Amino acid sequence: MVEIFNISDFSKVVFGQYHFYNYKFFRKNFGDNCYNIPVTEFPHYKFLEEYQQKGEVSSTNSYVEYLSYAFSKPTGLPNTPEGIGLKQKEFIEFFKKVKKNPDLLLTTRLHNHAAGYYRKDGKISLVHGNHRIAIACFLGLPVRLKVVSKDEFKNVLQRYFDNRLSKNPNFFSGLQQPYQSVFDGEEEIAEGRRPDILERFKKINLKDIKNKRVIELGCNIGSSLCLALEQGAKYALGLEISRDMIDVGLKLNTYFAKNIDFEKVDLNDDIKLDQKFDTVFCLSVAGYVRDWKKLSNLILNTDLKVMYFEGHINKKVVDYVELFKHFSKIEFLGFNKDQRKTDTYTRPFFRCIK
Repeated sequence: MVEIFNISDFSKVVFGQYHFYNYKFFRKNFGDNCYNIPVTEFPHYKFLEEYQQKGEVSSTNSYVEYLSYAFSKPTGLPNTPEGIGLKQKEFIEFFKKVKKNPDLLLTTRLHNHAAGYYRKDGKISLVHGNHRIAIACFLGLPVRLKVVSKDEFKNVLQRYFDNRLSKNPNFFSGLQQPYQSVFDGEEEIAEGRRPDILERFKKINLKDIKNKRVIELGCNIGSSLCLALEQGAKYALGLEISRDMIDVGLKLNTYFAKNIDFEKVDLNDDIKLDQKFDTVFCLSVAGYVRDWKKLSNLILNTDLKVMYFEGHINKKVVDYVELFKHFSKIEFLGFNKDQRKTDTYTRPFFRCIK
């Protein structure tokens, strides 16, 4: 269900327009609260505060910093002082117009609405219209808002996938769906080539998850980490080589709103982490690993207590000896499913205790 209404109470509205580039700004400036930023903390709102107080804005305000991150996106506006200056000028001009004519915020033209959807916790994740919402909140004015209900988030996801695929047919490696299915509780809200993500997760001992710090090596869109956070993990970090898949992971978390982070890395590189973790997920990445010693060093440097390891198709246990030799106990948890189109279970799943 979609609601379109005028809103003047912004207490439940939070920033939701994350992508790989601007997310770094929010993680840097807001830390663990980067998924719960109220309108009064938007860089857009802070910009208006400075402009109202001084009649001008500095070149070092948080809105400028935000734009420098956001404009780093290759398809975005020019990330130059001139490009950023032009965006500031346009914002000020629109702000002045609204002060003279507040009805500009109540337009019935659909593409001019601010838009968002209800997160799982009931807050509204704003994905379009940050400038309009910031102005309305700053001036104490109502604004037109289009909001999608929680039970429609799966349709939001599908439209997002369709949009990305229309621009890049290879977005999901030339296929029409993500590798991982996405689950909200027991419901599969996005079909992937691996529909057993939840089935696999249920084999994990929750004592390795609750109140633990979890890292996944080769996390794809982060479905397994979302499940871990839903089951009580206190923090999750996903390492992933694809910027596009990180974008999807960030999109998912505008709904789940958990303490998750992503880093773009190649697992075959020398990777140094400045954080420690209790539990490591290393799931179906064996087919992409060229240097097991590097991977072993990465895993051991997390200071982990336990690792969940899923083997890859056409690999044997002997292929994992370089990694397994560092663990005191290896528990075999069974085989996991290959993919949606088959009924074969050939991926071995292990719990490795340090």
